[in-house]
Amino acid sequence: ADTVIVNGLAGDDTVLVQPLGQQEAMLRVNSSTPLRVAQMENITIDTGANSVGGLDRIVVEGTSSEDSVTLKSDEVTVNQQMFVLLQHEQIDVHLGDGDDVLTVHPSTTVGMNVYGGDPSGSDVLNVSGSGEASVALTLPHPINGVSGVQEDGGRPVFTSGFEQVNVDAGN
Repeated sequence: ADTVIVNGLAGDDTVLVQPLGQQEAMLRVNSSTPLRVAQMENITIDTGANSVGGLDRIVVEGTSSEDSVTLKSDEVTVNQQMFVLLQHEQIDVHLGDGDDVLTVHPSTTVGMNVYGGDPSGSDVLNVSGSGEASVALTLPHPINGVSGVQEDGGRPVFTSGFEQVNVDAGN
């Protein structure tokens, strides 16, 4: 199988992941020149170990079409293209236009921010708990519109721009 491993640099890193189609993506570490990969079955993003208090972040951008995304602390799958994620503290997912569906599995170690895209009225967020604890849903804040979900003992998943939210605690 064809494999690409993208490594972060010393210090805080932001890795941008832009899926472009089946087995094709654009990857960028910090302000480096983007790397376009095609026909790769395995793509691993390793931001590298950071000192205490550092922040390595992975940013995933959706497409202008309908996207189907599954997000876990150690992998993200966008339209059937899986990316393995290592040694990061935060994941941000920005869905683009289209009727998007995002399934998120909250984490105890990785912070997650997920944003639905345009048009409004069509983006769905599915929250899948581990079945080991209760899952709390926070309704949108009246000023900033941010809402969230959190499994007991886990990191919060901040959400914005989803018109439908389904929560399955897995119990």
